Amino acid sequence: MKIAIIHDWLYVYGGAERVLEQMLECFPDADIFSIIDSVPESQRFFIKNKKVKTSYLQNIPFAKTKHRHFLPFMPHAIEKLDLTGYDIIISGSHAVACGVITRPSQLHICYCHSEHMRYLFEYGDLYNSGNKIVRLAQQYFYPRLRKWLSTAIRRPDILIANSNYIAQWHMDKFAIQINKVIYPSVDVDYFSQFYKETKQDYYITVGRLVEYKRFDLVISAFNLLGHKLIVVGDGATRNELESIAKPNVEFVGYKDKKEVAALISGAKAFVFASQEAFGIVNVEAQACGTPVIVYSGGGSKEVVNDENSLSPTGVVFEKQCVEDIVKAVEVFEANRGKFSASNCLANAKKFSCQEFRAQFSEFVNEEYAKFTKVSGS
Repeated sequence: MKIAIIHDWLYVYGGAERVLEQMLECFPDADIFSIIDSVPESQRFFIKNKKVKTSYLQNIPFAKTKHRHFLPFMPHAIEKLDLTGYDIIISGSHAVACGVITRPSQLHICYCHSEHMRYLFEYGDLYNSGNKIVRLAQQYFYPRLRKWLSTAIRRPDILIANSNYIAQWHMDKFAIQINKVIYPSVDVDYFSQFYKETKQDYYITVGRLVEYKRFDLVISAFNLLGHKLIVVGDGATRNELESIAKPNVEFVGYKDKKEVAALISGAKAFVFASQEAFGIVNVEAQACGTPVIVYSGGGSKEVVNDENSLSPTGVVFEKQCVEDIVKAVEVFEANRGKFSASNCLANAKKFSCQEFRAQFSEFVNEEYAKFTKVSGS
């Protein structure tokens, strides 16, 4: 059988690209399609140095460096991809890949990485541009993109979500049923190399310092608590965050993967206040043997055994606010003996790359067998 894997756009090795990497481990002979591909030659390891078949936007000036500005044109571009000759179409989608046009003789399976273009529906204050021209463009194009997406998301024959939260989000927004939840792959083997049972006297939070990640809440909470907090990462809000932080909060800037893992492994707990589709970093922290304190919104709570579990690996707070983070840290401090590094690692292993590959390949093969039986092809 001939397989095509459709990816929204390729420019960085992020969470969706890590899933693409594992999809290619499952189906190494698959061809890759994408709206644009600007991954440097030195960083193409995750797509096995394959040549990517791109849309016509690839040749438009600035599209590879300013691809988000071309979002209004992407629905048309994705629909123009020629998928003739393929038996299975796998779209890994958080934007437009779900909207590829397939034939009745082709099985289209879509893996939903996140809320599809959530900026069209939610978090307006966080995503709207301060530029008047851009804001007017958003007001014009966003309703049209929402209308297109409501049709495009129904094109796949099978929908997979990367968490129960994402499955419910699609039901709420589009009234569509997700067929299967398969959690994304996490490089547990790598992070478990840094596993530590003995912890130092600090908490840690990691990520891009941008507004929707809500580092402001974490910092404000630790201003009140007085515990040492290490903030790893850089971004647009760093100066603002540093200006509100008290001396117990330390900013260490960008760190590479190895440095991040070493810092996380030594922390008492990892604190995460963002609403994410899944929250891979919470699994990475547990693989290091470090408990997590996470917001209940999004998919993060699905990867944590809370303090009331038989094998707890963290604390879940209900509201995205300073008060709830303070309470969660206090609960963690009062129950520290419950949270063992070994439980954290055991829980993290449920989300390993090996587990993803086993579940994903089995599901795709089973669905294709059903499809061919029904279609008679």
